[in-house]
Amino acid sequence: MFHVKQDRLEEVDSCPVCQGETFEPALKAIDHLVSRETFNIVRCHTCGLLLTTPRPVLSAISGYYQSDDYISHSSSSKGIVNRLYLLARKYTLRRKTGLVKKTAPGAKSLLDYGSGTGDFLAAAGESGYRITGIEPDQTARKVATRTHGLELLDPGALHSMPAASFDVITLWHVLEHIHELDQTVKAFSRLLRPGGVLVAAVPNASSMDASWYGPGWAAWDVPRHLYHFTLEPVKKLFANHQMQFVKAKPMYLDGFYIAMLSEKYRHSPWWLVKSACTGLMFFIRSVLRKDMASARTYIFKKSGQAVTGAV
Repeated sequence: MFHVKQDRLEEVDSCPVCQGETFEPALKAIDHLVSRETFNIVRCHTCGLLLTTPRPVLSAISGYYQSDDYISHSSSSKGIVNRLYLLARKYTLRRKTGLVKKTAPGAKSLLDYGSGTGDFLAAAGESGYRITGIEPDQTARKVATRTHGLELLDPGALHSMPAASFDVITLWHVLEHIHELDQTVKAFSRLLRPGGVLVAAVPNASSMDASWYGPGWAAWDVPRHLYHFTLEPVKKLFANHQMQFVKAKPMYLDGFYIAMLSEKYRHSPWWLVKSACTGLMFFIRSVLRKDMASARTYIFKKSGQAVTGAV
């Protein structure tokens, strides 16, 4: 079992969205994936952003990803949850590439940040985009090379690329993992062409399933998730860097996946059956109230003339 030493933890003393310095306790959540440690989640008094603090420093966080159950880095088919996730992935990849095409018509160059094992990036390349991928995890980069022939870059490359290099930037469940959040979003703005589009999918901390499971909600995923987003803090974060909110779209299947993990972590009897029932309830609720979906995809547009037509 992995544990980080106390001297490898850091307190968050200011909010990356509004620079507020006053936080109030929100809840405590357990790392079910790796360490079984408990982490605090606090709320910024000014903008409402939820943050994990104290959190592992950047140099210590990698140990919390070392699990076959962390599917985005390993593509492991071990366990029924991972097998179901992989089964659904072909459908979700089509949905993601379709969303990008619809949202940014005419776009040709795409940067995927936090590419994991490269599945979306490979699908985007097959759809005709000139693709670039960045992934901090070395193991995931090796899998991407082995399975898709992709040479993913280290995050340091983000700051050496020429300005206005991309029509589209995508982050699929990545934004919540970024230590230097404000500086990284600033870099995205620099790299995005005027009128370009950024697409960011994140868990929805105001979802029905977040309320249902409370501290046991699997999508808290501490300490890997450093931030826990709702609409207004996300909008402000990107507005700070000349990217205006366009729309938010629900990710309907995420509720089933999070229900499976949450029930599994609870050690619920008949957890798979129970998660199917609760997942269906979350799905129906998200259809009726899109803002209550387990995860949402936020779409932003860089100030300036559009790539081709209107978003």
